[in-house]
Amino acid sequence: MPPSEHKRVFRRLVQEAFNDGRLAILGELLTTDFVDHSPCRLVGGTEALRERIVLLRHAIPDLQVRVDDLAAAGDMTWGSITVCGSGLRFSQTDTCRYVDGRIAEYWSETADLMEQLGITVT
Repeated sequence: MPPSEHKRVFRRLVQEAFNDGRLAILGELLTTDFVDHSPCRLVGGTEALRERIVLLRHAIPDLQVRVDDLAAAGDMTWGSITVCGSGLRFSQTDTCRYVDGRIAEYWSETADLMEQLGITVT
């Protein structure tokens, strides 16, 4: 699958899952053996991402995630995103690896948020 399609999948993840709260779309966008490598994961696999989205949307009812920049090469995408709502604003970098047009692995660098919250991740 061309890198442009991987970008399309990433943008759908942001818009449909995070912004719109349509979590059923995760089954279409993620592989069955999806791995979330992010430091704030709660449980493994698809459920980790689903739970994070639920928590974010609960904590920030007016949540809006914006893709500021998105690059793709081979089976990877790198997205610079801004998350805002309820007086909170932070940036993070998301990296995804794709298999057969679906996200197989996900990394989220959230140092900006952790710093704002006064949390040190080791």
